[in-house]
Amino acid sequence: MSDDVNMEPKQTTPLDHLNAELTYRRKQGDGKGEAKALCGIAEHYWNNGDATQSLKFYRQALKLSKKTGDRQSEADTISDIGMVYHFGEDWQKAMRYYKQALTIYEDTEDQQGMAIVLGNMGLLSRIRGDHKNALKYFEQSLYINKETADKDGVATGLGNIGMVYQDMNKADMALGYHEQALEIDKEIPSKLGEAGDLGNIGLAYHSKGDLDKALEYHQQALDINRSIMEKLGEASDLGNMGLVYQAKGDLDKALELYTQAFDIDEKIDDRLGQATQLGNMGGAYLSRGELDKAHDCYLDAFDVYKHLGAKSKIKLIEKQIETVKAKMRES
Repeated sequence: MSDDVNMEPKQTTPLDHLNAELTYRRKQGDGKGEAKALCGIAEHYWNNGDATQSLKFYRQALKLSKKTGDRQSEADTISDIGMVYHFGEDWQKAMRYYKQALTIYEDTEDQQGMAIVLGNMGLLSRIRGDHKNALKYFEQSLYINKETADKDGVATGLGNIGMVYQDMNKADMALGYHEQALEIDKEIPSKLGEAGDLGNIGLAYHSKGDLDKALEYHQQALDINRSIMEKLGEASDLGNMGLVYQAKGDLDKALELYTQAFDIDEKIDDRLGQATQLGNMGGAYLSRGELDKAHDCYLDAFDVYKHLGAKSKIKLIEKQIETVKAKMRES
């Protein structure tokens, strides 16, 4: 009787390929190629939720880019480090890195780099509730994209400005910007951009209290996202429609849509989307008086936000959990 020996070759992972590329570039003495490979590894870790390892490799790439005098790579890597801090909600560090990258882009007259990093600075300012600076950075980015005839960038910039006005409860101004963005995305044509614009218009009508129009635009966005197999957008649209039905008092329909959105986010491994829909479900169950289910949903959302290091989201969900606990004590 002979033992079976498993002779199947070991499966290689994407990280194995990235490390092999790094080794090759080092052997070749290709400093620029090595820096690019290090950035690839950093991006891999960031996409897999490991910010610490991501920053480690980005910093190695940055050191190498400085050594080789590759200003383009240096600015791009500094901007990427800013994004890691941005999504890790260390907003002061993120802004500091964005400004460093902007300085290099300005020195090298890299218009595209300037527009992108100004856009990121606008997004960061918006998250912090700094509407004045958010508008300033978005408008500067928009101006550059208009000058360089970057229609995608122009549409994105208009949409970003619209979202700031929405945050400021100026829904009519927001609609004006979203409608301009929609016209441009139809001209390009960009179905993905068009769907995003339609969703933003739906959000604006929701904030105006025109729930039927909000549903109409979210449905249009959903139809486009489904036609182009854009799962992330599809889940977002379903969640937004759920919020409208919840506002209309149809909690059963809202929960049905939140569940559909969650299932899609789970399939595509969008952890932030999953947490968002769990929070939405918690709110619907709370409104129905099903406190145990609301509590479970909020706890699950809390666990995901904690894993992602989303500090501001954690604070919000903790308040919801406390609200449910208070109602449980009362009942």
